[in-house]
Amino acid sequence: MRDVAPDVIVHTHFLPAAIVAHERRRRRLQAPHAVVVTDYEVHRFWRCPGVARYFVAREENRVHLEALREPGEAVRVTGIPVLPVFAEEPDRAALRARHHLPEDGPLLLVLSGGFGVGPVEAIVKSLWAHVRKGRMVIVAGRNERLRERLARLATRAAVPTTVLGFTHEMHDWMALADLAVTKPGGLTTAEALGRCLPLVVVNPIPGQETRNATMLYEAGAALSGENPNTIGFRVGKLLESPERLAAMRAAARRLGRPRAAFEIADELEQVIDA
Repeated sequence: MRDVAPDVIVHTHFLPAAIVAHERRRRRLQAPHAVVVTDYEVHRFWRCPGVARYFVAREENRVHLEALREPGEAVRVTGIPVLPVFAEEPDRAALRARHHLPEDGPLLLVLSGGFGVGPVEAIVKSLWAHVRKGRMVIVAGRNERLRERLARLATRAAVPTTVLGFTHEMHDWMALADLAVTKPGGLTTAEALGRCLPLVVVNPIPGQETRNATMLYEAGAALSGENPNTIGFRVGKLLESPERLAAMRAAARRLGRPRAAFEIADELEQVIDA
């Protein structure tokens, strides 16, 4: 960074922010820096005295940072940045044709994370036991063994099921889905909310992900699927209730900030010019 001499430094993780703050205190770096909080709760590790800006997901985060003695005027509520494509209005009919999906019936999206870890197979089997309408799309990530095993099992599933590996088309699948089953990681959650997609939460990591989940539950944008014995039953009932699903989609829409990256970029220009 000293060689490049940037105009501004932006952190999406708290560890490099602490390193840069250390270098700035010793005057070995001059550029202002900013912290982009990539979860819906601000834990203490995100605190970095001296940053020019904090970019956070919701107003409550500002209150939290002020309680940690950070200046409120340095905090901007922008949402969590996602790819610009999530801010585009999707043509669902065209997407269904592109991905060879029928024009009607709910689509359930099951995400296993980029590396396809956790009790994915048990969750999927529970869903197959109870979901009877629409179809399922399972994303197994980079776990090729999981993808192959689920693809073999899907041939006997009662509901039509497509099993994918790692995909760069998550914006399409989230636009097409009526409901997603997923861990509540900050970026996955931000992408889903940007697509107005309600969630069923599974396997949250204690700490930031459980707090993301709490936020979703309180806002009415998610249902708990943390009990693997009942997740299929709960999802099946939800898919049979269009009114409840519509209310959850409306809640997700209220939370979504798909243009967060643009807002942050505009604000960083002001930091550079200050």
